[in-house]
Amino acid sequence: MVSGVLASAQAQSQAPSQAPTVEIIGGDKIVIKRDASDGHLIGLKEQKPAENKNTGTAASGAAADKKTPSDTKTTADKKAAADKKAAADKKAVADKKAAADKTAVADTKTPADTKTPADTKTPADKKAAADKKAAADKKAPVDKKPLADMKPPVDTKPVVDMKLLVDTKTLKVGPGDVLKVDVWDESNFSGPYTIRADGAITLPLVGDIAVGGRTHSEIEPLITAALSKYITQPLVTVTVQTVVSRKYYIDGEAVRTGEFSLLAPTTVLDALSRAGGFRDYADLKKIYILRGDKRMPFNYKAVIHGKNLSQNISLEPGDHIVVP
Repeated sequence: MVSGVLASAQAQSQAPSQAPTVEIIGGDKIVIKRDASDGHLIGLKEQKPAENKNTGTAASGAAADKKTPSDTKTTADKKAAADKKAAADKKAVADKKAAADKTAVADTKTPADTKTPADTKTPADKKAAADKKAAADKKAPVDKKPLADMKPPVDTKPVVDMKLLVDTKTLKVGPGDVLKVDVWDESNFSGPYTIRADGAITLPLVGDIAVGGRTHSEIEPLITAALSKYITQPLVTVTVQTVVSRKYYIDGEAVRTGEFSLLAPTTVLDALSRAGGFRDYADLKKIYILRGDKRMPFNYKAVIHGKNLSQNISLEPGDHIVVP
């Protein structure tokens, strides 16, 4: 293009009347010739015939019309396919989200959301059940004992039938024993009374009465005299209900030492058996029993061989068996 311009300028300077200025643009075909007169170069712009132009346009259109099988789809077909694919993708996303939401709802459901069989009861059923329970409670026996008849709580030790164990007619009661006092037609004074450590019991209105070391037949007139100040000719009955004061003791080289209850007739040999035997250095021939100021010997080895059986005496409350 530059050479053409220079050639044109050179031609104009030498023969201005013969070579007019021509504009050259991209795509123009320049023909360079040598002047026959003087031999200089002349650049000429070749003019394309009109028919060649149309022919070129037709050729380019034909080339454009020639497409591969994949290009035969129209723009409308491509748009329809794209819309169909977008709709399918959108539906797949929506279905996936719906399934995830359903799973989340199922997971968040707690056991409390499920009704138990009890929840299925109608109000009428619940009222009927409540009425039935109320009727059952009404039928249950109610203790209508006056407050005046209620006695202080008694020491809850095992109740033992004294008639099978000791002679209650001659038994002298002591601390911890329980007496049952019955005053005819006077429930306020009747009931069980536990002998205190000082050997006394307390009756309402009357106060303290010393009963320790006495039999039940000796206690009855004491209570009758005390109640005569408040009741006309009271009829009083006293029985021994529980005995805990009768005890004996084992000391020295026995396996078990200390106090033991004497609720049934017990011999020295019985008591030593309850002690679990003897220790290694016990002198079994020189065992003795202390009863008050008396000392009574007991030869264990002789007794177990059937000798000196008179030494195997019955124990009394307060006896001490000593194993040296």
